[in-house]
Amino acid sequence: LEDVAHLSQTCKFMYEICSAEALWEQIFHHHCDTVTEEMTSLALDMGWKQMFFTNKLQLQVKLRRHQQKRASPDGGTTFLTED
Repeated sequence: LEDVAHLSQTCKFMYEICSAEALWEQIFHHHCDTVTEEMTSLALDMGWKQMFFTNKLQLQVKLRRHQQKRASPDGGTTFLTED
């Protein structure tokens, strides 16, 4: 990961390569034991690089919210109101 960071600082071309979603998807798969369908769906929304650098607790919260949004019939725009 340090090499990727250093390489990205060499020129614009290498920055683009080191920022590519395909690279970060491979890095994520390499470092994570299990990648579920929900994780893949969330990564497509937020980006593999950001997903990789999100701590586990925050990632669990984001996954839960993402699952609730996908399960909601109106796409997650339901609001709770008091009666």
